[in-house]
Amino acid sequence: MKLSQDIIESVFRQIETRNHASNNQAIIHSDELKNILSAQLGVSKDIIAQVVSILLDAHKILHIEIIAEDTARNIDRIDGFVVTELSVIRNLKSYFEKQLIILYEKQYHKNMGAASIIKELFGQMHTINMTEIGQILNKTIILGEYEKMIEKDFTTYSHEWQEKKMIELAVERGFRWHSDIPELNEENKSFETDLKTESADNNDQTISAIIPEGMRAVDTEEYTDFTDKSQKYPLNRILNIYGIDFFTKIYFRRYKFGYIQQLIEDRQITRKSDLFQIKEILAVVKKNILKDRALTEHREEIYSLDKAITHAMFIHN
Repeated sequence: MKLSQDIIESVFRQIETRNHASNNQAIIHSDELKNILSAQLGVSKDIIAQVVSILLDAHKILHIEIIAEDTARNIDRIDGFVVTELSVIRNLKSYFEKQLIILYEKQYHKNMGAASIIKELFGQMHTINMTEIGQILNKTIILGEYEKMIEKDFTTYSHEWQEKKMIELAVERGFRWHSDIPELNEENKSFETDLKTESADNNDQTISAIIPEGMRAVDTEEYTDFTDKSQKYPLNRILNIYGIDFFTKIYFRRYKFGYIQQLIEDRQITRKSDLFQIKEILAVVKKNILKDRALTEHREEIYSLDKAITHAMFIHN
């Protein structure tokens, strides 16, 4: 089978169909998806992976990390996939919350609500992530985050935008498209104009979207002062001087999402108010991810940081 629209539609339908099931297999895993569709469609697993990448970049689907890659133990990364539809995500979240309650009662002999279970077990994620309850716990948490994300940034996930972006990416990557390509509506035309304008003004390879209107942090005298002091002072003093808002925006402007995640995971940033503020700034970045082409290269880091913040907020709640 040639690289075509049919392959992309088959992969999406497989994910969508599974998401409508009422069982623990409702979120199909990446290894299973590749095995099923490479056999059905007669294409390599690499082709299926390419299609998944297109669907992710077009916001047609979202991913949940099921098993992290561990090269030392020869363990491959496994993701789960859900379609970007609020009703589907809500139904899946409700289902896995119920399963979490059932499994918890069976294993711990206590009857608790999903929120309380998440709070109690979250600190054990690194030891239970390969177990059934650990994976259901993880799915429940991430589905809740996706639900809030789509509610807040609904326009970013509009069907018209998704379809147009999917076709653009597919054609760019060598897939033949045999149906009509949708015309830009007025909203998309405006978006395209904004994108070109921002790209022209964004040659310094920084994210202008997160800086308050009228001032970019890296253009101020305070930034020069920050750069000088950050090389001399410990982190806690830097945060006391400049505050978490300025500090975060500086590092986000440099695309240093991994650095902020490391600070959180090392418990150098633990205050819930600070974590909430970082999450709010990151939400702006996520909303503008498709207006800054360089951000697409950091998409995994952005969502990994978002997950780390959520986890830390549960721990310090």
